[in-house]
Amino acid sequence: IYLLAQFTSWPNAEASRDTMFVIGVACRSSVSDALRTMVRGKEIHGLPVVVVALDERPLPAKLKVFYIERLKDWHRYRQGLLGRPILCLSNHKNFLSKGGHPSFS
Repeated sequence: IYLLAQFTSWPNAEASRDTMFVIGVACRSSVSDALRTMVRGKEIHGLPVVVVALDERPLPAKLKVFYIERLKDWHRYRQGLLGRPILCLSNHKNFLSKGGHPSFS
């Protein structure tokens, strides 16, 4: 997730207003905890990386990367991602067929 984000470009207007690089993980999991530990003190595109477990909260306005493991929860997040420059990722083999994509929403 971290490496993919490093090699992804966001629209300049969007990126110029950011003060942190936010990675959201749907539903708190071992992925969010491990990723938070891995990126502690690191930067992407010159911005400090912050990992948030999304749980039931609304999607953060500055979200750059969205990761989901359990596709049964995809419907809860999909609408909030549409039309926003957010890299959507999953390790689930059916992510693409369920409307997900490894590209911008």
